[in-house]
Amino acid sequence: MKVINKTIYAVVMAINCFFCHADSKLLESQAIKNTQDEFTKGQFTQVQFTQAQVQQSIEEVIEVLNNEYIYPEKVERLIKELRKIKRMRAIQYVNNKAIFMRDVGALLRRTSQDGYIELLPVKRKLTIGNDLEYQYQQQKSNFAFEQARVLEGNIGYLKINHFFQNKEAESVAEKAFSLLKATKAMIIDLREASEGSMEFAQYLMSYFIESRTLLCQMKYQRQEKQHEIWSISDIGHQDFKRDYPVFILTSSFVTSAAEFFSYTLKHLNKAVIIGEQTMGVANWSQEITVNDWLMIKLPVAIPVSPITQSNWEGDGVVPDYETDADASFTLAYKLAKASIY
Repeated sequence: MKVINKTIYAVVMAINCFFCHADSKLLESQAIKNTQDEFTKGQFTQVQFTQAQVQQSIEEVIEVLNNEYIYPEKVERLIKELRKIKRMRAIQYVNNKAIFMRDVGALLRRTSQDGYIELLPVKRKLTIGNDLEYQYQQQKSNFAFEQARVLEGNIGYLKINHFFQNKEAESVAEKAFSLLKATKAMIIDLREASEGSMEFAQYLMSYFIESRTLLCQMKYQRQEKQHEIWSISDIGHQDFKRDYPVFILTSSFVTSAAEFFSYTLKHLNKAVIIGEQTMGVANWSQEITVNDWLMIKLPVAIPVSPITQSNWEGDGVVPDYETDADASFTLAYKLAKASIY
């Protein structure tokens, strides 16, 4: 009977299931794709991986979860389940690292009902050529600042597709805002904005918010510690910080840092949101080294707005004017003109 149970348990581990999070299927499919990529590379399928290494890796994953994962009630369940598969030897079929990442990763997501958790290989350092190519692609796209122009009626239009965090991106942002500094209102188009840096969102918000305004509190390690994120001093043109109308365009694909930017400006009464409800990815995830070959990506911090005492996790940023993303610019332009005259 034990043999049958072990076999069933191993099969169940490999089956992908649905989670309670609204976007968990998307997150799960991306996690599976990342692991499948490792299979196709062959990097982790050809090296022998012993059961002793499997057991050791599980203990190392447990240690990271216990120290870093933000949900203590889920940590307890995860540790219990990981120790159970060790005790039952339910993963004795695992003989390479790619299978370990796939099946243990699936177990972690299923048990926690958290689609953000992912097991990943330790990243190899970029060669100089690859690093230069990455920098070139960022520069070529103006660090994802696609457009900055003045529309008829002296209304600024700024389209940002990603929130890169480096000094060159800040320099591009400064030039864009300098171009738009004499406008009477601004439309910020985030409809194609994906992921990115919360620090850069903080930097951009500081153009529209008075110095030393509390933007959010980041609660870490099961809320035992936290730090505050404030607007940055001495950034931007003073006109932007007064009664300057800002309209942010959103779509259902907007996520992460762009949501932080939109949600915070909305609840500080500094921007009107127009378009679609965003994806709802608030909790900040980090890639943490487990051992010399394995990393785990998991939520390590929860942003909390000082205004709402909550965030946009799951629900997304709810627009003030809800409309199809394709129609949002027309409505925003109409509202921007009405705000001036």
